[in-house]
Amino acid sequence: MQAVLFDLDGTLLDSTRLLLDGYRHTVLSCLGIATTDEDWLPLMGLPLREQMAHFSPERADEMVRVYRGFYQREHDARVAAYPHAADVLAELRQMGLALGVVTSKKTHFAWRGLRITGLADAVSAVVGEDDTVEHKPHPAPILEALRRLAVAPGQAVMVGDSPHDVAAAHAAGVAAIAALWGPFSRDALEPLNPTAYAHALAAVPGIVRSLCVHT
Repeated sequence: MQAVLFDLDGTLLDSTRLLLDGYRHTVLSCLGIATTDEDWLPLMGLPLREQMAHFSPERADEMVRVYRGFYQREHDARVAAYPHAADVLAELRQMGLALGVVTSKKTHFAWRGLRITGLADAVSAVVGEDDTVEHKPHPAPILEALRRLAVAPGQAVMVGDSPHDVAAAHAAGVAAIAALWGPFSRDALEPLNPTAYAHALAAVPGIVRSLCVHT
């Protein structure tokens, strides 16, 4: 094993409440529709415009602008890393592993969240929505991150909280660790047949060590 890739929101960053508040604010402001968290969970992990088009293809661009305005106003005060995130990344680096982030948000916002939470220095590559034409669950973002890290798919693992993360990992030929501390339950992730499950971020280094033994 040579590299570990992480999803960002719901995996490294405890930002689920911020995202859901932004989604619900946007649909209410633009369409006058009150949505619930449950309406949005199946869409989490997809690119923003695709999420908005689910509710109104004709007004998706407007909704993206409204959402981004909300997100920019709220982001810095509300974004936080999950407990032990910095220690986990440091331990993985001490194991000689390259670290990357693969996210469906804009790359500059991904780096901003990493800097605010003190995680940026541990990460060598970030691939965001604007870096590839195809997005998770397509394998392209994962393959682009591995290209930047100069690591073959068979020597990497992806850690993510959503079914889209697991599906993208499988499509890229990368082992997948399902993150159960995010918004998705084991029942939601199990049909994707992840390589392993982690109940806490702090468990990831041990799982990676186990995968190293078997690869």
